[in-house]
Amino acid sequence: VTRTGDRETDPSEKLIARVLRSDKRMPPDEPVEITLRQTTERRIAGLACEELVRKYEYPKGIWHILGYAEHYLTPGRLDLPEIRLSIELEPINDRTLRPLSNRPSEKAVLALWDAILNSVRPRPGAW
Repeated sequence: VTRTGDRETDPSEKLIARVLRSDKRMPPDEPVEITLRQTTERRIAGLACEELVRKYEYPKGIWHILGYAEHYLTPGRLDLPEIRLSIELEPINDRTLRPLSNRPSEKAVLALWDAILNSVRPRPGAW
């Protein structure tokens, strides 16, 4: 079990299970629709990682996307790193709290996320 801030994380628990468990802590009256956009196991910087992307849709056309990808330490391999990446995009005007008129499409956001994950490389000599 790893402690991150005030949370404990069990590396053997799958990413999707942890995220779904966290949904249960959301207030029941929260006006949000959560949809899973992609969940995969993929290689990032040569390491097997779990990936999860979700879309949160609120009233008045407001939405945001959260993406997570992670690789925990491999048992017995302290020479390999732990990787945690996340992205959060909420295309709203912070002053008016209304959706941006020129916000990116969901497809563009997912393409950006994929490009970020595909660009991660280990520092030469890191492992």
